[in-house]
Amino acid sequence: MGEVDVVEILREAGRRAEKLLADLLRHESEMESKAHTMERAEVEAGRRAMGNAVDAARRMLQSIERAIESEGERTR
Repeated sequence: MGEVDVVEILREAGRRAEKLLADLLRHESEMESKAHTMERAEVEAGRRAMGNAVDAARRMLQSIERAIESEGERTR
């Protein structure tokens, strides 16, 4: 069996997290462009939910980046 490249796995996770964040930001923008057609309560709830999702994706990406740095330092 081959050796598992932890850093490469983390980099792939980082690429996926970046894509997720970009998709969420795009959806957030789309939602904002349609906000004028929605009820105020729907808009506020959507903004809260989308904001929470964007924040979580950013935290995930930061955690992955820290893990890559940490793994790189460990293997030196």
